[in-house]
Amino acid sequence: MPAMLRTAFLAYVRVLLCLQSVYLTFRVWKDFSGGADVLMLSFALIGTYLGLVGILTAVMLRRGRRGPLISGIVISTTT
Repeated sequence: MPAMLRTAFLAYVRVLLCLQSVYLTFRVWKDFSGGADVLMLSFALIGTYLGLVGILTAVMLRRGRRGPLISGIVISTTT
């Protein structure tokens, strides 16, 4: 039973982290890609990079891996 709960929790965290990262990516492009200014475009690219890092972290989450777990917690608390 604990192994099944752990697997379900990791799947839940993966889905939430992926959804949060996709939302961050689309929100950044919606807010910052309207202008032709280089500064606004750089903010959009940085936000896209952070969104893709969140998705990659969600894909890398597995039992026993501490690095992706810690980065997933940091991404969740900062957004």
